[in-house]
Amino acid sequence: MRRAAWRVGLGLILLLLPESFAAAQSLDAGWESPPREARLRAYWWWLNGCVTPEAVTRDLEEMKSQGFGGALICDADGSSQDGNERAPHGPDFFSPEWRELFKHALREADRLGLELSLNIQSGWNLGGPVVSADDAAKKLVWSEVRVTGPAAFQGPLPQPAQRDGYYRDALLVAYPVRETPKATPEVRVTASSAQPSHPVDFLVDGNPESFWVSEGGEPGKGPTPQRPEWVEFAFTSPVTIDRLELLPRPTYGPYACRVLVSDDGRAFRTAADFTITNQRDEATISMAPVQGRVFRLLILGAYDRGELENPRNVQVRELRLAGPEGAWPRTPARRPIRNWAEKAGYRPLHFSAPDTTPLLEEDPPLAGEEDVAPDRVIDLTARLAKDGTLSWEVPQGTWEILRFGYTISDRA
Repeated sequence: MRRAAWRVGLGLILLLLPESFAAAQSLDAGWESPPREARLRAYWWWLNGCVTPEAVTRDLEEMKSQGFGGALICDADGSSQDGNERAPHGPDFFSPEWRELFKHALREADRLGLELSLNIQSGWNLGGPVVSADDAAKKLVWSEVRVTGPAAFQGPLPQPAQRDGYYRDALLVAYPVRETPKATPEVRVTASSAQPSHPVDFLVDGNPESFWVSEGGEPGKGPTPQRPEWVEFAFTSPVTIDRLELLPRPTYGPYACRVLVSDDGRAFRTAADFTITNQRDEATISMAPVQGRVFRLLILGAYDRGELENPRNVQVRELRLAGPEGAWPRTPARRPIRNWAEKAGYRPLHFSAPDTTPLLEEDPPLAGEEDVAPDRVIDLTARLAKDGTLSWEVPQGTWEILRFGYTISDRA
């Protein structure tokens, strides 16, 4: 009985061997030459429509020769990033010329046995000639004007930014402003250089969203010990300073610095030398108390994308001098939300899987800091005419008028 069972088992094994061997051969063959559905797909970027029939054929034949099973067409803007040049402009997305290129790609893919798919939009911009301005993605824009009452205001309001001639009003409000008292003594802040869109005023405006940028846009044009940049605080009368508070633009701020002091603005002496290693957070540099009328921060080196080699310029968000008599510039009555542009989606966090730290950062409250109570905000929307003019009896005090509208967004 046992011998018979053994013979039956052996027979079954022998019957199964050819099938197992065939399966193994099929698996090996599948690895060596996978079916189309198991092959890789390429992200096929059509940047700024810069595509030709010849380039389509060449790319697809190259994909086929490298073992790809197909591609996903991603029509994208082709904007310059990280110093790269913008791709030349070709046919607009979904225009007749673009559709002919797409048909050519489908025919060539079919000839080569490749599978094609298409991103449902042009890159990230929700665009294309088939999308009207009314249906396109929008963003809020605004303008500001300050008025003093009691007085009658009659006239046009500043036009908020608009894109491609498209703008619609949404809301008009006014709120009372508490003026910040002038600092005593008064101070004048200047810099060795500045770019027009990032003046030195941004360095002392109390707004961490704005920042000063020195001249220079090419590697090696930034500050060096032989060619430093500087920021100068000139007071109307002598003050005593024992610390400096500096908030850099992350990965672009100062590295090696020197504090100089002068009694007349001509002869300077060194008060402190220091380096900054934290590229993101505010740095407080303490020094021995020193009295003078003019203080100069000399910047001898800077970071550029976190590196110290050949910086293009130096960028600082906020700078304050402080001592026993107070701090300059004076703290404003209220501060904006930190990193509000990123939190509101007005500034991209950069590429995929970005650092989201700016979305979590908050500024602690300051003594004496205040904001406007909601019941003190006046809705003036009904008083705004279609031509952008306002007629309003301004109450007592200083008022900020905010005109909100929307225009076409330049981002998805």
